[in-house]
Order: sequence, then structure tokens, then C-alpha cells
Amino acid sequence: MAIVKEAKVSDAEQLAFIIRAANKPVVQAFGINQGNDQKHPSFYKTDWVKADFERGERYFILQNSNAEAIAWFHRRRNQAF
Repeated sequence: MAIVKEAKVSDAEQLAFIIRAANKPVVQAFGINQGNDQKHPSFYKTDWVKADFERGERYFILQNSNAEAIAWFHRRRNQAF
């Protein structure tokens, strides 16, 4: 059974990794690189996630039954569910 948990700042490195990995196919399909789009999510850094948390952004992690993170979900601070 999969569960959703709200991420914490301590999850920032894991979140950045998941975001980069999820966007890798886009980079490959469209030839995106840091020279033509430095801020693309495929280059997401831990510091960027931490800055999001500081602005009040919320992240959620979907974990499988082995507690492995398999997806992420991001909510803007004022965005309703």
C-alpha cells in the first residue's frame, strides 16, 4: 500500500533527486541543458527545495510499501487542495 506524507526540509535532498529524475526524459527529448535553461526542474538543486520551504511551499512524497519514495507532489502555499 502506498502512502502520502508531507515532506520536511530534511527531505530536501531526496526531493531534489526525485524532481531531477522525473524531468530527465524532458531534457533528453528537447535537448535542454544548463546552457539554455538553467532553471529547468531537471537541474533542481537541494538549495532550491530549501528556498521553496522558506517561502512556505509544501511538498508531499508518495511512498510505496517499502517506504521508498516513488513520486512527489508540490503545493503552492496559498493553493487549495
